[in-house]
Amino acid sequence: MAAVVVGFGVLLGYSGAADWYAGVQSESWPTAPGTVLVSEVVRISGHGRVAHGYRGHVEYRYRIGTRAYVGDRVSFGREWVLGDGSEDARRVVTRFQGAQDVQVHYDPSDPDRAVLDPGWTWSAMLRVATGLIIVLVGMLLRRFRSVPLPRWLGGTPADRNPEAAA
Repeated sequence: MAAVVVGFGVLLGYSGAADWYAGVQSESWPTAPGTVLVSEVVRISGHGRVAHGYRGHVEYRYRIGTRAYVGDRVSFGREWVLGDGSEDARRVVTRFQGAQDVQVHYDPSDPDRAVLDPGWTWSAMLRVATGLIIVLVGMLLRRFRSVPLPRWLGGTPADRNPEAAA
């Protein structure tokens, strides 16, 4: 159990750190003129107990030299981290209307990798912090796995004194 918790925390923290790092790098990327092709709010289906959410989908075309590219990344992480994302999605769609001219920041070593809004986001930092907290909880679970639960947390007398139950 503790290993699963630690593993989840590491993955969450890594995804946040990767977005944070890419966002920081993107601030110094060159730009190319582009045009917004699609700007819409997309509903993301929920699964089981996970509620549905929303995201702003923006597709844009940009040209570097003689080659044309199409991208859909607005930022490295969400602008807002609470709620179902509907407000964030509407803000993104309103900001990047269809057929609008935009400045596209692209990675010079991989021009297919581009973003409209360079820089890091709070959601990336929140994933790093949450991942670290989850890793610490997992480590505590591992450390105290043999400590019996108190009664107010659902423990039984046998949990607190295993020799008496035998």
